[in-house]
Amino acid sequence: MKRAAQAVASETAAQEAARAYLQAGGDALGAVVTGFFAAAGQDAGVLLGSVGLLIAQVGGGVRAFDGRTRQPGLEARRPRGLNPEDTAPLAARAAAPTSIPALLVALRYGQQLPMAKILSPGITLAKQHGCERRAAVLEQIQRLGAAALAAPAISRALIHVAGPSEGGALGAADLAAIPEIDHPARSSEQLRSAPWEHELPDPERMPDNDWTGQLERQQGLCACDLRGGVAALCYDRPSRGLEVAELELLLPLNAVPPRRGVARIPPGSFLPAPTPLVIELSPGAVPLAASVRLHGRAPLSVYAPAALA
Repeated sequence: MKRAAQAVASETAAQEAARAYLQAGGDALGAVVTGFFAAAGQDAGVLLGSVGLLIAQVGGGVRAFDGRTRQPGLEARRPRGLNPEDTAPLAARAAAPTSIPALLVALRYGQQLPMAKILSPGITLAKQHGCERRAAVLEQIQRLGAAALAAPAISRALIHVAGPSEGGALGAADLAAIPEIDHPARSSEQLRSAPWEHELPDPERMPDNDWTGQLERQQGLCACDLRGGVAALCYDRPSRGLEVAELELLLPLNAVPPRRGVARIPPGSFLPAPTPLVIELSPGAVPLAASVRLHGRAPLSVYAPAALA
């Protein structure tokens, strides 16, 4: 069987961008991140939503990157909390994004190609859809990397719609450097997965968590390269969220508004999100395959050259 780099995705834009990246000589890690940003250029809800990434390289082990959204309110005064019967404003449900720093930290394990190669498909798609402000956000990420979220042009717009003045908790500290996003993968025989894969929302503490909705709207892509590397990535694509018109983006409504008499979710905590990613290794720890097992759909899978030998 012919050995070739591969990329498959649940969305056409992501798949085309990932395949083009591989055809240009890129690696599997860069391919799935490029595919994600292509999807983000096309859809307002992707960029700030939850992301999970699993990568394996020959001789490099398997690592997981946690890009789930987080509970906002870091370094802020503890809020008084809503009464049980009060309706929370949308701003109070807006979660802090972690996708961008998680993916850019992951890229340090890859080929270290110019960020323009990663972001240009997404920028092009945003402009084709007439979303110049969304394209400008992606251009900021291209220039500033993980620091883009904290840059005034982006942070002010996010805090304006989801900060304390609007009944939310998002602040500057929530958009600064994010710790604990890079982890060794969880092992189960020859399979590797994200360590947080089985974390589920607590119905008593997270009554508004839309777990079923996240399962149904989740998207994925995976890739392998000729160097033997594989990668699998999943992301949320919500159609509803808190609109950030200035950026042409949506903030996902995953946060839990504090309520009196209910245990508070600590600010900075990662909020549960499905992460159905699996990498299979040989007995000698050589990557064989990567899969994304989307809810109610056929798995997306690629097979590394070692599996085809």
